Amino acid sequence: MNIVDFLNLLVAAVLLAGVYAAMSVGMTIIYGVLKIVNLAHAGFLMLGAYFVYELYTRLHIDPLLGVLLAFPLFFFIGVALYWLLISRIPRSDQPTLSSLLLLFGLWLVLQNLGYLIWGNADRAILTPRTFSTFEIGPIIFPTIRLVVFGVALASLAGLEFVLHKTWFGRAVRALMQNSDAGRIAGVNVERTAQVAFGIGIAFAGAAGGAEQPGHPWVVIGAVVHHDARILERAGGLRAGLEEVRVLVGVAEDTRHADVRAADLLGDVAVEILGRDDLDRGRQRYGG
Repeated sequence: MNIVDFLNLLVAAVLLAGVYAAMSVGMTIIYGVLKIVNLAHAGFLMLGAYFVYELYTRLHIDPLLGVLLAFPLFFFIGVALYWLLISRIPRSDQPTLSSLLLLFGLWLVLQNLGYLIWGNADRAILTPRTFSTFEIGPIIFPTIRLVVFGVALASLAGLEFVLHKTWFGRAVRALMQNSDAGRIAGVNVERTAQVAFGIGIAFAGAAGGAEQPGHPWVVIGAVVHHDARILERAGGLRAGLEEVRVLVGVAEDTRHADVRAADLLGDVAVEILGRDDLDRGRQRYGG
């Protein structure tokens, strides 16, 4: 691999890392406020991807518009799930066995629902943007990844604004730091937790839809499962690690060329996650 190939790989990995950041930030919010690890996160990524796919194939709606439509839809799905299931989990400062079992069971339900509806064949969205590129010297920039990267950055910037410039954001950060103190300060804990859970699911669905135009999807497979495991740790357990998202992006881009190299990079990402302190993520989104 020469220097030009390496730079092209790095550019593609950084662009993909933006999508992974949007994927994992939903788990960060849910874990920070509710102290539960959303093991069903990959299921909502999958549903978001297929939602955008169905809009495009059946209604001919542009995938980028589909991503915008996915966000409010999955927000309301998250709010409903909180009311039906999550609100019944006993509150704790640490993830409990009951929450892990409930959300893992929900992931199994979503997985099998996907099998029933879409089967196990690859699905992909192909548009004129899919194979479009532009070049700056020898460096190639895929158009679709640039667009998706821009959408991901805009969504993350919007989240940062909400968390630091609005009353709701201050309430979320208060609950991330200390839920009892937040309650004393007048924060409606249940309402804030419900909205935060909805936002976390909305980011999952929208991020899954954003990745769909550039990648074939199956209901569940080695690729999706491998990435989801890393993202579950990056977003839910060790948040705020941008370098890990870049590593996952590199692993994704090298997977087709060298499976062992991709697996190695994924393992390196997991090792970084295991050594880093959870407080980095809590400080980033907690104030």
